[in-house]
Order: sequence, then structure tokens, then C-alpha cells
Amino acid sequence: MMARLLSICSSCRGQYFIALFLMAALLGCLYVLPQGQVSLTLPDGDNQVGHPWQGSDVMTYVEPARSFLETGVFARNGVPDLHRTVGYPAFLALMMWAFGDMWLPMAYIFQLLIFASFFPAVTLVIQSWFPERENLPSVVFGILLLNGAALAYTGLLLTDLFFSALLMAGIAAGLLAVRRVSWLLAMLHIGVIAWAAQVRPTLGLFAVVNVCFMVYTAKRWQLLHLPMIKPIIAISALMVLIAGNGPAVRNYFNHGIFTPTNVLSNGLARYLAGPVLIEAGQKDIYDRKLQEFKSSSGVEQIEIQKKFALETFAAYPFLVSKRLAYHAFWNLFEPHWEYILNVFGSGFYLNQILDDNGQLNKKIVWGVGFWLGYLLIYGFFLVFVIRALLQGEFVFLVGLVFFLMPLLASFMNGQGARMRLYAEPILLILACVEFFRPGKEKFPSALLKSK
Repeated sequence: MMARLLSICSSCRGQYFIALFLMAALLGCLYVLPQGQVSLTLPDGDNQVGHPWQGSDVMTYVEPARSFLETGVFARNGVPDLHRTVGYPAFLALMMWAFGDMWLPMAYIFQLLIFASFFPAVTLVIQSWFPERENLPSVVFGILLLNGAALAYTGLLLTDLFFSALLMAGIAAGLLAVRRVSWLLAMLHIGVIAWAAQVRPTLGLFAVVNVCFMVYTAKRWQLLHLPMIKPIIAISALMVLIAGNGPAVRNYFNHGIFTPTNVLSNGLARYLAGPVLIEAGQKDIYDRKLQEFKSSSGVEQIEIQKKFALETFAAYPFLVSKRLAYHAFWNLFEPHWEYILNVFGSGFYLNQILDDNGQLNKKIVWGVGFWLGYLLIYGFFLVFVIRALLQGEFVFLVGLVFFLMPLLASFMNGQGARMRLYAEPILLILACVEFFRPGKEKFPSALLKSK
């Protein structure tokens, strides 16, 4: 019985349907419980204040979707949106067009079909890099379910899991394209990564990751010498480079600036420099600056915010470092389950460690076990990286660095567990490889013998 269960949990098909069932069950629970029902509505109108998901960002995707159906342009306030990319609003617009007044519940249902692919995609990555680790897929699958990765985002209309599932599926397809020397899978890989690139504006440099991960896979399977492999990798990288910079090209035509989004300048000014200035006792100055930000738009707003941030960083380097460390802890250690628990008033976010009276939030206790677990994951991940460095696995490490850049960039604005969701499977895979590494095995695992 146990062997059968492990076999199901190790298979891509079994993982997909287990995840789909659990996600559907969670969505069903939200639907039948009063607080859950509210969480599945849009946070607009009378429902905007105190919405249990705390998901005001949802409307920044819904508004461009509605605008597209009305005007043919993904816009907010009549202007092509510089803040959000078009991938997720396009999905919402499709739901609105296809299902009319029923678009919202149908969007949740269709999301589940995409979300569930997160887990088998992770397994395909494991099988591409560490095929001799037969039990590793079920171990990683179990840990991801336990810590709430993917499951806790079931009822959210945000890009976090949507993007992460697409990205992992795209990576998995690319690695399979190398293993099977398949142009069809390479095209699938390019298409899925291209879609992910329009959902979140973080894949401008992903072509580097693409090359490094695919080359590493070809080396692991001793296929790099085959004549078709290098063209597959090169064409994939070129197409991903173009697709990854699609949001920046769109903003260049609409706003005259080659940047994928204004999220970077917003984060630097409003979520990093702003709190630093407030902590330095300069809240009145920041309030005036904030009004200046809000009264500007487009390229002008980006330049004003960047200038303000740089001046603040130069004036208060210690407070900036302190704030970055706080955001890093928040993003790396907050449990995913907070997103579900908060619906029922039982959770808290790590930016709420102190309650309204300045006392330690007692709800913090339940998360300690997760913190220790993540500490172990990050510790073994670092050991893996050190071992890779010592063994000269530079191609893989370069790809890993570029892959993790968006996570590191997220430290400027906090926001919690959802910021690491896209990267968590890779971090977990490498940590588990190191944790379960046999004593005599060479890095990162025994080389495959040619078949």
C-alpha cells in the first residue's frame, strides 16, 4: 500500500490530480464558509476596506481587463498601464468575455487547472537534473504540500501562483526538450515562458537562465555533442530573450521608456526609502514626497521616485540595511498558510509581529516550526551552492544566480511568502539533494552512465 502511494506521489499524473483535488477542496471550503465567500469576491466598492484577502492589488489586474474589453487597450484611468503587464489581465478579460456575469467563479476554476501543473513541473525538473534520485519527487511534493506552496493561493486573483506555475512548466518543457531532443517541446517551452513573461515583468534576463539550465541538463544526460542540441538551446534562448523583454517594448511604445514596469521605482521609493525616512523621524518630508509621486505619472514619476530613493539611501545607509534585512526575513520565512489563515482571522503577516499595543503578537508561535524548516532548507541550499562552486559547476551556478535575482530584488519591498513562491521549488530541490546526498557521491550526484 505504501509503495503504491509513493508511486502515485512520484508520478506527474498522480501529483497533478492530487494537487487539483486538494485545491478544489480548499476552494470549496472557501465557497461554503461565510468568511471564505467574502474572500472570493472582488475587493472593490463597499468590500474594499477590510477585505479578508487584503488583496487590493486584485483591482489593478481587473481594471485593465475591463478596459481591454471596452476599448481594446489594457489601461487604467484611460492610459496604457505602465504598472501591470498584460498577461494576467488578458486571462481575466478572456474569462469576462467567455462567461459574462459568471466570469469570477470560472476564473477560479480555470486557475486551478493551471495551478495544479506547478507540482508535476517540479517533478520533471528533478527527473531532468537528478534522475537517480527516485524518491526525491515524492519528498519534494510532500514538503510543498505541507508548507502550503500553491495550495494557500487557491482562492486568490493575483499573479503569484499563476506566474510560478507557468514558469515551472516552461522550465520543465525546456529541460524535456533537451532530454528528448525535441523541437516540439522546445516550441512548447518558448510559448509557456513567453506567456509567463507577460504575466510578471521579471524575465528580461531569463535567457541566461534558459541557456545555463538547458546546457547543464544536456551535460547531465551526455547529449551536448548531438548536432540538434545546440540549435535547440540557441533558438530557445533567442526567443525567450525577445519574449522576456516584451513588457519593456510595450512600455517603450506607449510611454517612451524601455522598462517592463514602474514596480522597481515604486518599491525603492515607497516601500524602502519611505519607511526609512519615517523611522528617521522625517515623516512630514515623506508625506510631501508621496503627494509629489501621486501627482506625477509615467516616466516623470519613475525619475522622481528613483532620485528620492537614491538621496535617502545615501543619507541613511544603516537604516536602509536594517530595512532590507527586515524585508528579507519577511519574504524568506513567512509561511504560505498565512494567506488562508488570514481569511478566518487566525493568521498574521510578518510585518505584524507587534500588535496594536506594541506587544508581541501571540499568533507568532504557530509559525516557529515553519521558520525552523525554512532555516534548514536555506542552510542545505547554501551547502549545495558551496559544493557546486568547489566542484566547478559554474554554468549551473550562473543560471541559478540569474534565476534568483527577482527574489533578491523583492527584498526592497517585502510583501511576504508570495515573493519567493516562484523560486521555492528550486531552492527546495537543491536543499534536499544535499540533505540526502550519499557520502561517496560526487557533486551533485553520480553522473549518468550512457545508455
